[in-house]
Amino acid sequence: MEALRALAQSFTAHPNAIFVATSVDPPAILYAVSADTGIDAGKALKACVAEAGGRGGGNSRLAQGTLPDPIGLADLAERLASAPDK
Repeated sequence: MEALRALAQSFTAHPNAIFVATSVDPPAILYAVSADTGIDAGKALKACVAEAGGRGGGNSRLAQGTLPDPIGLADLAERLASAPDK
């Protein structure tokens, strides 16, 4: 995940950008958004991973989380990528 942080920040420097990356081992997710999306990445990711039994958080532009197992990781990534509630 650390290697993806720089890529995520570079990608979300562009307008209307949403970046989602996952890792199966360990089960983790990285979520980043550009400022103009109006999405708070930390709040959105924290809510989604909590529903899946995981933990996470971050700031308004970049957030990370972990899950107890990789089941549901793809669904979680898809949900975040589709611009969740702001």
